[in-house]
Amino acid sequence: MPIGTCAPKRPRACVPRAAGFALAGSAIEAVDIITTQAAEAYLREETRLRTQSGRAARDLVERLIHGEPIDPGRRHRAAPGLDPTGPLLTIVGRVEETTLAVGDALQLARDTLEEGMSLGATGPLIAIRHGELVAISAATAPSAKAASLRAARRRTLEEHKIDVRYGVSVPARGFPSVQQAYREATLSLSYTSASRPIVALDELSALECAVIGATATTKAVIASKGVGLRGLSPDDRAAAVDTIRAFAAADLNVADAAQRMHVHPNTVRYRLQQIATRTAYDPRTFTGLVDLICILETTDGVRS
Repeated sequence: MPIGTCAPKRPRACVPRAAGFALAGSAIEAVDIITTQAAEAYLREETRLRTQSGRAARDLVERLIHGEPIDPGRRHRAAPGLDPTGPLLTIVGRVEETTLAVGDALQLARDTLEEGMSLGATGPLIAIRHGELVAISAATAPSAKAASLRAARRRTLEEHKIDVRYGVSVPARGFPSVQQAYREATLSLSYTSASRPIVALDELSALECAVIGATATTKAVIASKGVGLRGLSPDDRAAAVDTIRAFAAADLNVADAAQRMHVHPNTVRYRLQQIATRTAYDPRTFTGLVDLICILETTDGVRS
């Protein structure tokens, strides 16, 4: 019997062509509905788990930053890859420039950083809190960690046009050290710039470390010496700060400082003279330049 014909003995097997197409269409539509609902359910569950995981990570980070006791005898469910008693590295990042909402930019930066710094079960603990990104990672293979951080930042910048600056603490032992390590990373972050987007505490100069470690009284005395600098107009103060830093980085060489700032050497000479006249500290001398650098490092609103 030729295919497509209906035998007289099986009349019920005959289905009109139009009805067959209608039946197939209904079946396809039903499958589409089922798969769509399944995908939506999967996304809802994934979002729920992600939110739950993010909340747990943020809660743990908050407790560590505030020095609250954490049981060191077992790994925490929010950070199963971290040894609570092992060497840890704390990283603090903040968005410097983005076209997105800061929260969205931080989430993208977080995902990129987590992907770049994860290795098997030894993924970092990362949380977004108060407009910043906090990552706590095992301090093993520090050079590899530094390379991963640089790569993650570069990828975030290239793919999403998000400029994130990072400060890194020195390695410290266990969860109880995170409170101090967070302060170190935050201090390191304050020294970042466009040309120095990632700063680790152990990379700072001896002078910078000395200023960081100064007592509150010492810092207040140093800051009080910056009255002349703070008295400048915002534009003049910004130019003075740039000139002081460039002149210091150029080892008191006017030509090199001018090249760094893309201005004429005579402009540098004029600015140095103005700074000496208006602040009572002559940056053309070693003592005056050191005083001005110390003032910049301890005065809020002056540091570039």
